[in-house]
Parts: sequence; structure tokens; C-alpha cells
Amino acid sequence: MRLIKGVLLLEYTDLVDTYGIGRGTIDCGVSKFSKGLSTSWASIKDPEDKRKRLIIYSTIPAHSKKQMPSERELIKLCRDQETERAKVAQLITESAN
Repeated sequence: MRLIKGVLLLEYTDLVDTYGIGRGTIDCGVSKFSKGLSTSWASIKDPEDKRKRLIIYSTIPAHSKKQMPSERELIKLCRDQETERAKVAQLITESAN
């Protein structure tokens, strides 16, 4: 899960393993979006790993979001995780010096 320029993005593994959305559902939706057949399941290439795709949360259909926290809750969780990663990085840097 990432927050890039204020846009909440989720990895396939987040959607499949954490929220129980079927990989086939995601693949079908992403394919339809890329062919211009749907506005749902929009995705972008992961800026850190071009092999991966990130799904834009706001384009996930409502029926699939039923089993997920709200966008606000996920953004808070994402920010909390970023804060923790920054603290760990600082501790590592401090201990190396």
C-alpha cells in the first residue's frame, strides 16, 4: 500500500492476501480498464519496481470495497507505516555512526 501524490495505491498482494479479493477479479478488471472497456480497476506501474502494478483505490468497485477499510482509514494506516519506516531508518543511521 502506498500513498503517491495523495493517491492511495494498493498492491495485488494487499488486495488478495489481506482483503480476500480474487486475483482473477483483479486481472479481469485491470485488463478491461487497459482496453478502455471500464473505468474500474485503474492501475499504474510501480515506480519502484516496473514489474508490478499498483491499483488505484478510488477505482475499485464498491462491491469489492465492502471487505476493505475506508480510504480514510487506509491513508491513516499508510501514513503510520511511513512514519514507522522513517523511525527505523533513523535508528539504523544513528547506530551506524
